Amino acid sequence: MATWSGISTNSNSVCKVGLLFVEERMDEGEEREEISDGLKDKGDDEMLEGGSEPEDTGHYDLAGSYQALADGIIRYVERRRKGRE
Repeated sequence: MATWSGISTNSNSVCKVGLLFVEERMDEGEEREEISDGLKDKGDDEMLEGGSEPEDTGHYDLAGSYQALADGIIRYVERRRKGRE
């Protein structure tokens, strides 16, 4: 199963899933904080589905900031869209 949260070992699929998630939220007009919160919720859900305990989801937060992840993907999408104009 390809997931963006890092559970899958297929990083190419992981990146595409995360990109699509963020791009859809941008198209819906969500702000950066809402997108970041959505990424965290999605990641937490995937970890729990993968057998992690609820308290384990906080450990993933220590590995990297969801805000930074969202910001990076948003910048990528914005640059890519500018290149299409």
